Amino acid sequence: RGYPISLREYRLFLFVSKKTGYSEKAVLEQLEIRKTLLASLQSEQMEARTVTTENFLSTWRGLLNVDSESIDPASGECDPHEPLNRQLLNPNFEMKVQKNRLILTADTPRGAQDSVVQSFSMKKNPTQFALWMTPDLYSNLLNQSKGILSPFVITGAIKMQAQEKSKSQAQRKFLDLDKKANSPYAKLISGTQEAAAEWKKIKEDLAKDAIALCQLYYNITVFSEPEQAMAD
Repeated sequence: RGYPISLREYRLFLFVSKKTGYSEKAVLEQLEIRKTLLASLQSEQMEARTVTTENFLSTWRGLLNVDSESIDPASGECDPHEPLNRQLLNPNFEMKVQKNRLILTADTPRGAQDSVVQSFSMKKNPTQFALWMTPDLYSNLLNQSKGILSPFVITGAIKMQAQEKSKSQAQRKFLDLDKKANSPYAKLISGTQEAAAEWKKIKEDLAKDAIALCQLYYNITVFSEPEQAMAD
């Protein structure tokens, strides 16, 4: 509708999952994690609340059943007798698969409307990153020339490796680098001794269960109108 880009809604959703069988103990552990997380955020003066089923349905219905003219939240009405994944899409929802993107079509009060879905993933972490860049990057979201004008979802996932696997990996890495650091190899390749010292510290901390090794996944999914897709 031509509203200023600052009139947009940004929300952060935090999900924590653990690979385990269903049991009362597992449920209580997850509830305790959620309680601790909420308390930590609120202690930092960050407003946080538990997402209800209605909140979840409203958020994803608004993204998947596209209506670019609507500024009102989608319905969060829930049918307790139907699985959640069966309640997200309108019955007339249509999806076309094209190279590098999806085309979603849904009915709106003004007729059928298309939305182009594009996904961008980070292949590897940057070799250098300055902490001061973070607020600058987030401020660009409100900049019409640098920000993303269409609705988007940023997904960041941190997956913790099994501790025993991490300990074995760190041991192998340290032994390899330590051998190289005490050989002529270190004189040819700068940073070998520093890398060996770093992996020695990681190995020792893992042995004390003081740290854990994690994998990071970062992805941006953009929901654009067809004429805006290339710009996004």
